[in-house]
Amino acid sequence: MKRLSLIALFLIFYTVVSFAQKANNDDDKVLMTIGNTKVTKGEFSRIYHKNNSNSDVKSVNEYLTLFENFKLKVIEAENQGLDTLKKFKRELDGYIRQLEKPYFTDSTVDERLIKEAYERSKYDVRVSHILLKVKPDAIPADTLKAYKKMKSILASINSGKITFEEAAKKNSVDTYTAVKGGDLGYFTVFQMVYNFESAAYNTEVGKMSKIFRTKFGYHILKVTDKRPAFGEVKVAHIMIAVPSNADDKTKKEAVDKVNDIYAQLQKGSDFAELAKKYSDDKGSATKGGELSWFGTGRMVPEFEIAAFGLKNKGDYTKPVKTSFGWHIIKLIDKKEPKSLEDQKEYVKSKLSKDARAKQSRTAVIKRLAKEYNRKVFNKELKVLFKYYDNKALDNVKLNDSIAKTYTNVLMTLGDTTIYVKDFAHYLRRFAGKDVRVDNPDIFVYNKFKHYSDDVVIAYERTKLAEKYPDFKYLVKEYHDGILLFDLTDKMVWSKAVKDSAGLAEFYNKTKNKYMWGDRLDVSLYTVPVKYYKKSLKIAKKSLPATDAYNELNKLAKKDTSAIFVVEDVKLSRGDNEKIDNAGVEKGIVELENADGVVKYAYIKGKLAPMPKELNEIKGLMTADYQNFLEKEWIKELRNKYKIEVNKDVLNSIK
Repeated sequence: MKRLSLIALFLIFYTVVSFAQKANNDDDKVLMTIGNTKVTKGEFSRIYHKNNSNSDVKSVNEYLTLFENFKLKVIEAENQGLDTLKKFKRELDGYIRQLEKPYFTDSTVDERLIKEAYERSKYDVRVSHILLKVKPDAIPADTLKAYKKMKSILASINSGKITFEEAAKKNSVDTYTAVKGGDLGYFTVFQMVYNFESAAYNTEVGKMSKIFRTKFGYHILKVTDKRPAFGEVKVAHIMIAVPSNADDKTKKEAVDKVNDIYAQLQKGSDFAELAKKYSDDKGSATKGGELSWFGTGRMVPEFEIAAFGLKNKGDYTKPVKTSFGWHIIKLIDKKEPKSLEDQKEYVKSKLSKDARAKQSRTAVIKRLAKEYNRKVFNKELKVLFKYYDNKALDNVKLNDSIAKTYTNVLMTLGDTTIYVKDFAHYLRRFAGKDVRVDNPDIFVYNKFKHYSDDVVIAYERTKLAEKYPDFKYLVKEYHDGILLFDLTDKMVWSKAVKDSAGLAEFYNKTKNKYMWGDRLDVSLYTVPVKYYKKSLKIAKKSLPATDAYNELNKLAKKDTSAIFVVEDVKLSRGDNEKIDNAGVEKGIVELENADGVVKYAYIKGKLAPMPKELNEIKGLMTADYQNFLEKEWIKELRNKYKIEVNKDVLNSIK
């Protein structure tokens, strides 16, 4: 079992219930003191009520003992310094980051984005676009130059001097689509960067968008079609590849070949067998041409349109031409678009990895910045624009003007103050010979935007436990759960597995608890039917299995086809139904006689009750040894740490 799963088991038992409520003063009352550690009523009460929410209800006093044992182990782990280890801190920090996520998302924004994404997913859009490349950190002059050029292109299209497709071929730096007049084919939600997707879905069919910018540069797009979403489709195909530089002869041979395959299908030939024999898509050919499920935007447009155009399972297309060659496509299955409820979790997961997730984070940062009264002193920020020279970040300059303002206040947030030196230190991490910028001012300004937002998030992290008792207790839960797991593993689980001497000693002291009941001492024989009677004489000698086997082989030493099997076993009632029904305590019981082979049991006698051997019950014995070690460990801890319980506080828990 994985470590995380084991820790999760602890957290089921030693869990802290998450109530949507504020902590009150009554929760802060000290319930007990263990050694020098004080435990509040609130901590115990939450755990108690969580674990008594099912049918197995324990009284407060009953549960108190379990809780004391739990806290004893955690306190011992802390006193051993396990909570100071890098491994522990790294693991706990990972859990905390997961617990923090809900506090750094805006549910209103998320719901709006989920609904928006779902509504868009109902349709596929086909667009053509023109792209003029602009770097994200380009200087204003370069940005303006690109914008003006795009504005000129748009004016030419609107005036009718040139078509959109001609403008794309002539100007677009997206060379893959430019040759096709900018055509991107159909796509759906989450397949393009968010602002490109928004421009496509917010533009009417047949219309052009306004000029907009993405991380790639400036775009204008034209929506050429919008259709109800097709969902997903599973197909098989036979492909005859045609290289892009193929000569006329090669092209004709490909056409003849695909037409011949199509003719064979028409006569009833098996599609999968033809795919295996002829298809140039070797990855799918071995599977009869079968491809994985796909939706809109995953295949080249010609292939996609043909695949989704098939109506019934088993239908196949006429030869279809794409940039890869010729295809014959067969429909295997279809899936209709899902409802919002069915795909809500999928949409949420996509949102978390998509640029639109920044909207939720931005909303949270905006709220927190207002709550904590963030103030930025732009005069000090502008001094840092001279921090780098005009060409490269590796040439870091701390000139006199910066040095004089190094300790000046750059930003305040709540009770935190950020100085010029703090941000300057942050900027140093971006210095390096391989890092170059076109405009240091824009670079530094953008970095400060990220930095100041990160400061807001970091500041809120320090306040979560104070603002949200639920979060504080959940962190405590994981903190204690990891410590409990690690120390229990060290003192009990791994120790029991590795301590063979201790396990043997424990077995010798307790083996009379693990007794066999009445059993039969039995030899099981498998012999050719022609040797059955002779083998009975050997069986009645009550020889050990090895000796009996050797005697049988001597009996048929010249008969190489004779195969004998002898096995000594000890059988309890229920192990063999035929032997149980025979009611024989000594003698022969025939078990099976078929195909020239006889299987029978020779019962040597009844065995008296005796302790089970350690190797027979090692798993059970190890588990019991672990329980023993844990009980002894608890005794030691109770002797080591004095426990004092405030009865009045305890009696107030209901």
